[in-house]
Parts: sequence; C-alpha cells; structure tokens
Amino acid sequence: MANRELRILASEIVSCDEKIKYYSIDFPKSWFEKLSDIYKVIKCRDKVTLPVNSLKESLEALPLGIIEVNPIYCHDKKCYKPWIMATDVIDSEVILKVVKSWCSIEFITKGDIEEDLIEKVSRILDEFKNEDILINEEYLDLSETNVYENGTANPNIFIYSVLSNYIAQTIAENQQNIVICDETFNFVRYKNKLISIPVKEYKNCYYSINITFTVKTIIGYSKPILLMDTGVSRWANGKFAESISWKNKTKVLIRYNDDNKGKFNGYSLGCDAIKRDFKEKKYKWADEVKEILEDATLAYLPELNEVIEKSTDYIGRNEKYTLFITYNNGNNSKFNHSVKKGMSMNEKYQVCKQITEKFKFLQPIVQNEFKNVNRRYLGSELNGKNPPIKKYLDEIALKEKELNLEIIYINKNTPNIIVKQLLQQINREEHFVEFDDNKKLSFKYNGLNLNINAIMAGDIVEPMKDLNSKVRELSNLLPSSKNKSITIVEIYDKNHYKNGDPKFAIRKALYQNNRFNQFITYENIKLLEVENPKKLEDAQNKVKSIVENVLLELFRQLGVMYSDINLKGLKGVPDNLEIIGFNLLSTNYNKDYDTLSFPVAVSIRTGEKEIYVKTPVNDWMEYSEAILFLGKNNKKQKKYQDDEINTFFRNILNDANDSNSIILIDTSNRLNYILKDFQDKELQVNKVYTEYNNIRLIRVKNNSDVPSCVGVNESDDAYFISGLKKITDNVFYSIQGKTTTYKGIRSDDVKLKALYKEFKIPSVLEIVTIKLNEEDDIESFVYFVHMLRQLNITYDDYSSVPMVNHLAKSFQEVLLVRDLDEEYNE
Repeated sequence: MANRELRILASEIVSCDEKIKYYSIDFPKSWFEKLSDIYKVIKCRDKVTLPVNSLKESLEALPLGIIEVNPIYCHDKKCYKPWIMATDVIDSEVILKVVKSWCSIEFITKGDIEEDLIEKVSRILDEFKNEDILINEEYLDLSETNVYENGTANPNIFIYSVLSNYIAQTIAENQQNIVICDETFNFVRYKNKLISIPVKEYKNCYYSINITFTVKTIIGYSKPILLMDTGVSRWANGKFAESISWKNKTKVLIRYNDDNKGKFNGYSLGCDAIKRDFKEKKYKWADEVKEILEDATLAYLPELNEVIEKSTDYIGRNEKYTLFITYNNGNNSKFNHSVKKGMSMNEKYQVCKQITEKFKFLQPIVQNEFKNVNRRYLGSELNGKNPPIKKYLDEIALKEKELNLEIIYINKNTPNIIVKQLLQQINREEHFVEFDDNKKLSFKYNGLNLNINAIMAGDIVEPMKDLNSKVRELSNLLPSSKNKSITIVEIYDKNHYKNGDPKFAIRKALYQNNRFNQFITYENIKLLEVENPKKLEDAQNKVKSIVENVLLELFRQLGVMYSDINLKGLKGVPDNLEIIGFNLLSTNYNKDYDTLSFPVAVSIRTGEKEIYVKTPVNDWMEYSEAILFLGKNNKKQKKYQDDEINTFFRNILNDANDSNSIILIDTSNRLNYILKDFQDKELQVNKVYTEYNNIRLIRVKNNSDVPSCVGVNESDDAYFISGLKKITDNVFYSIQGKTTTYKGIRSDDVKLKALYKEFKIPSVLEIVTIKLNEEDDIESFVYFVHMLRQLNITYDDYSSVPMVNHLAKSFQEVLLVRDLDEEYNE
C-alpha cells in the first residue's frame, strides 16, 4: 500500500463556455388557487394540503426525462424551485392530461363527493388549458463558479440537480459505451442514475450495472466536484417476483418499449412502486398511479398478478413495457440473489476515468495536493486490535459482584453454542454442561458470580397481533433479578414474520425489566446442521463470529472500557482531555418525515474508564444507566425542534468548557442543516464559539457527501489504501484499509469475474477542524480522531465514525422502540 497514491472517485467541474440546456415548468398559479378553494369545500376545512404525492409519482412514472418534481406551489420565494425540471422538453398536453386525471381520481373518485361538487370540479378542470402551461427553456452556465468567503465553491444552485441528470441523459441518449473488464455496456437513464441494458443473467438471477452521479463541494476547495459511484442493480424478476417485500414499497423502473407517438424519451425510465394490500392479500401498484395514467390515456400498466406470473418476460423487451422490479434483502424469499452487492475498486476507478474523458467540463482532481499524515504513537492499550472477550469480562469483574446471562432460545443447541464459546474465551471450559429446558449454570470468575440461565422462547418469538400483550407475555416469563442482567434472544429472521415482527415488543419488555439485550437469528444457528464438511466449516466460522459480536455488543451496552485512553504520545495535545461525541438521532433527512429527532452527547475522559451520556431528558449519567432509562421510555419526548437542538448543543458547550475538551460533531445526517455554523458554506475556522476557551471543535461526516477513495499503483490500477490524508488546509480524510468483510477478496478480483462475491469499498470519514487553540498541533488532534474509529468495542474494523459518536448513534435502536401506548399498525 505504501506506493499507492490517493485517488478520489470524483472529478472537478471546471469552468468552460458550455451551457447546459434544461426545461422548467411552474404549476399555474390560477390552477393552484382554484384547486385549493374547491378542495377546502370538499374537505369542509379552511386549511388544506392538496394530495400531491400521487401527482408527483404519476409524472415520475412516465419517461419524461424528469430531473425532479417539486412542490406545486411555494409561497416563500427564498425556497422557490420550479415545479418540474427536465432534461427534455415535455409535451404540455401530457402534463394537462395527468393533472386533470389526478384531480378526477383524488377529488372526485376518492373524495366520494356529492353531484353538485362533481360538477364544480369538472367545470374547473374544463377551464384548464394547454396554453396555461409555460415551458421555459433554461441554461446552466458553466463559465464561472463563485467562491464563498472560506474558499469553498459556490456554484449556481441548479448545478446540483441539473448537471448530474444531464450527464446521465447524454450518455444514455447518445448510446456512449462504458467498458468494464473488456465488456461493453450501454445504458438507459433514471434521473441521475444510469442502468445498463440489456439486463444480464447469472444463475437465473437478473442484474444490471448502475452508475450514479452527484454534485458536491469540499470545504476550502474552489471547484465543485462530481461524485461517480458504480454499483450493481439486482432485479427480483424471476424466482423472486412472488416474494417481494410485504412491508415496504418496492420500486419498479419502467421502460416504455413503444414511442407512444413520440411523446416519450426512449432512453429514460419511469418509476412506480408496488405495495402489499393486506385487506385483499395481494400486491398492487401504489398510490393510484396506474389509475391516473389510464384515466389520462397515457399508459396502461399491466395488472400485477400478470407481471408476477410473467416477470421474466417483462425484464426483456417482449412486452409493451420493460419492468425492472428492484430486489432487496427485505424480499420474503428463502433464496438469496446469486449476484452479490458492490463493484471492485478498480472497476469503479476505470469507469470514473472514462466518464471524465467524455465531458470537457470535467477533469481529474489534482492529486499532488494530498499529503499523508504520519502515524503517531498513542500510549494506550487501545492502540491495537480489540482483545478477546476475556479482557472485557475481567473489567466487569472489577465493577460488579454478580452478572446474569439469559439465553432465550428456539433451537435447543443455541445455549450450548453460546455458553461453550464464552467459557472457551475465558478459560473456564470445565464448567460446561449440556443445557436443556430452563437449565442454569453458576460459577465464580475472578470474584464475579456469573449466572447463566437458558429459557425456551415458545410463543414469545412468534408473530404478534398486539404490542402490549407481547410485552406482558415476555415480562411474565422473565425471572426477577436485582443484578446486572444481559439477555440474548434467538429470533427468526424478518422473512418469517411478514407482518407482526415482535422484536420491538421483546426489546421493550427487556428494557422494562432492566435487561440489556441483543438478538441472534435462528436461521444462522440452523446453518450448523449442514452435512457438507466445507459448508459446515464456513457455517461454524460465521456463527462463531456472530456469537462473539453479540457478546461484545452486550458488554458495550454495559459501558465497559478495558483500558483508559492515554494521549502522552501525541505532540500538542493535552494529557488530560474530555472527549465528547455529539450526534442527532434521526430517521430521515426530510424534517417532515423524520420520526426521531433526538440529540445525544457521549463523554469519555483520558485516564478514566467510565462513559457518560447526556440528552435533553437526562443529565450526565453512566452509559449503561442511560440505555435502560431511555429504553423504558416512559413517554419521554423523542422529537425536538431545531431551536431546541441548538439550545442543547450550547448546554454541552457550557459543560465542556470547564476543562480541556474536544467535541466531535457528527453532521452525517440532518444535524448538518440545524447547526448552521458547521455547514460547508458557513464554516469559518477559529472564528466561531471563540468565547469557549477550553473547547476544541471538530466536524466529522461519513455519508454520501464524502467521496470514496482508492489507492492507485504505478500501472494506474486501483486497490485498497488506508491512513489519514490531508485534502485541504482543514479537511482530512480518514480512510479505512482492507476490512474483515473483504475476506476472500483478492486485490486483483473484479466483480464481473466474481459475481458471487460481495465487494465493499472501505468508508471514508471526513474530518474538519473548526476550532483549535493556538498551541494545538492540528495533525495530532486529527490523527487522534482518526484512531478513535478503531477504538470501538464490538469488532476489529474501523467504525464509520469515532468511538464517542459511534456510542451516541447506538441509542437509535433504544429510542426507536415504541411506547406502550402507541398503536401497533404494520
């Protein structure tokens, strides 16, 4: 790896005289006003929100070259975006037909309104004319890019949506080839993504190559960049068609195989979704899209029973439509897709180079600016790989007099497998006995009374109809205990449940009964029943790894650190330092759809082994106490407004300012939009929060905003690279090397020659220094943050974010457990 140079899988977007043409359409204001007025009458309310989801999805189901469909009307001009943006000119007649049919379905058919209202709606729709729709020809000017005060690129706001779609459309429409491993691919486009055609087949499973384009900026970098990510799209057509997801909508990409009188672009795909109708016990097209398009006489999507029965016909061009049914791991099938996820680094890199050469406004990112940050010595045991379970149990023995381990099992062999592995790890094999129904084992370990209890799961792990009943059922099964208790529950995988997954209820009951908990799946234990020696060995290794991770995860919940952190080897870093991770627990980038908006701070100190947690509903308390406190929930608030989150962040700053401290703010999710001072465009190094003398602030981020990185050798082939790289003065990339998930993958392996192997590209953590003291050594602090990724408790690989942020993120599973009085509806 030493001779490999860093390459970012992205290209600079440089200034040139090219202007990118696109089209925009505003929803006619008169239409909006008339529809709002009549909808108020229909709903008998003064304030209404038009049911626009089905309109948006109906437009996106057609191959119109759409870039995006935005809200139909925006009162705030600051938030203005055109209603429709597209790479191709759209026939106004198509838009008119869709809008009228949408109104007919949503206002009349679904509204179940009186005859006089039907006539009023009909008269309004008769007033809508083609000429009301103004189709604007727009141009994205690439001749110059402005720069923010901090040196970050400030391009035209529409570059983020227009350019990536334009690139995809140009490659698809001009049938520009992309060569991967000597194989030539052509593509069609869905928004900013390319999908290769014709579809490929491997062991009766279907797949395509995909390439996704995204425009981003880097702090302090004067040009915007285009991220290019090459992957595999796996299709459910064929043997998976009858087992698509029950719970979630399944996306279906649609290619229209006739030109529909020239109204549609033949190189663009539409998109609709399939959902499960539980009342009729069948699948159907989601959100009235099929009905709207048929009413508009624009498309006649086949009935889903026909699609599922003839799904292999619909993956080709034998029918009027080609339907790419998305495969995902939620598919309720006993089979797994033969084509695994991911592409190799070299395949991704070669695609990136080819696309860069096709457009004059793209050029490779200058490489000689990237500098290695040299390794530094950390005077701590935590400088190496995670030690065995024994060290963690040794640490527990110093704190506790007694520990209960409960195993709630389905397979009678499960307790034996777990206990035997635990005893082997702590050199106490002589205590092993075969477990049967409700068997118990107790022995002393370094002064710790360790009690192991096996409990048959019975109906506890069967699908549930009522959350409250399931919670009470498990609570009655559990023996009372005043000691620290950890519980492993063997549960079926999600395909067993379809509806009524009891995991939330089980976890809730365990928290209410002061149990730290973790799950193991019956299907994984079942793997050990194979007779083939090679498969058995693989299964044993897999189960051993799973059991070890489950036990370590439980020790993590107990807040165990087997060694303190020592910073004496780091130049320019105080020996005594409080390290705080600040995270927002969130489920959606869109605030309106976010079911959780909960800030968490986690603190550790050098020279100490305790972990502390603070949230808006509790002051600083030990990590294990916080898990049980929040797990019990007690109707504590879970969604906080942006101003409340900012106030809580200030509280953490005030707490931390009492002594030397560093706060790592993870902006990988919606927190990026809430803490304005940490946004790329606003960020001013050492110019914010200057009133806090003892605090250092560093922003960390690991999401799709951060480009992937590879290492390139003298032959210009891409492989793994690891370490800490300086990208700009205050931006560093922490790059994970070859991970344990890459076992069995050789450096020269490529996906197209090994479709049965899963390829993952190691994640990159962006580290940005926001505020350091004058005497601080920037590279020492950044290196410490980089090393904190390796200090997670549960596995040898780097965590996606530093340890304190990783621990903060772990509360997501705790807080997503439903309150008891919440209605259970799947």
